[in-house]
Amino acid sequence: MELLPIGQFAKQAGLTIHQLRHYHAVGLLEPAFVDNESGYRYYSPAQGARAEAISLLRSLDMPITDIQRLLQNPAPETVSLLLARHRERLESRLAQVEERLRLVDALTRQRRLSMIPEPADMVEVRVECVRQGAENKQYVVLAEVDGSRSVPIWIGPFEALSINGHLQGVEAQRPTTYDLMSVALQRFDLTVTRAAVTHIDSQIFYARLHMRSGDREEVLDARPSDAISLALWTGAPIYASASLLQAPAATA
Repeated sequence: MELLPIGQFAKQAGLTIHQLRHYHAVGLLEPAFVDNESGYRYYSPAQGARAEAISLLRSLDMPITDIQRLLQNPAPETVSLLLARHRERLESRLAQVEERLRLVDALTRQRRLSMIPEPADMVEVRVECVRQGAENKQYVVLAEVDGSRSVPIWIGPFEALSINGHLQGVEAQRPTTYDLMSVALQRFDLTVTRAAVTHIDSQIFYARLHMRSGDREEVLDARPSDAISLALWTGAPIYASASLLQAPAATA
């Protein structure tokens, strides 16, 4: 049987040599023969159909793990299931892109760069507790002040320890980062007026810190953990978009 060198096979399959090497490494498309001395890869013409299927599915940005499942079991029900799952994935990405396009259009209309307006559905929340989740990761739970909904937000270990210590009234032996920040703000006549958790994008929460100095108000982009902590340290209220809050059953 005649074997094709990797360059010739790549042209016929519509793939690059780099892709073929990667697919070999992950076990998606292994060469028919590898020269032990030179390391050159050779493919059988019969592998062309598999390579073309991989090329098609990768052009749709399907994950390699799903492609492997399809090739291992190309039964109609498997094909339907994995394609439907991938369609949902693409639709989710499309929604994110459309939201970003709307922002681009808004910035284009105003012809200047400025922070995205806060949602109109902001509601006051309080820090209910700090909990530990899977793989020892920790999160802070924000609960609606005048309601029963809440939202968990993953935070780092330092932030979790700091917030939990504040909730329990534990005094640190030395000033923490947030102690230092709150004192510095006071020294420069800056008052934290509120923290706002505004939205989530690609599993990342976004927040802002509102501050006032005399008649001037400043709004800073911040990590939720930092905004929440500074609000706690300074006694400022905390708000979150109602779209982020979930009913008790959803967060149990």
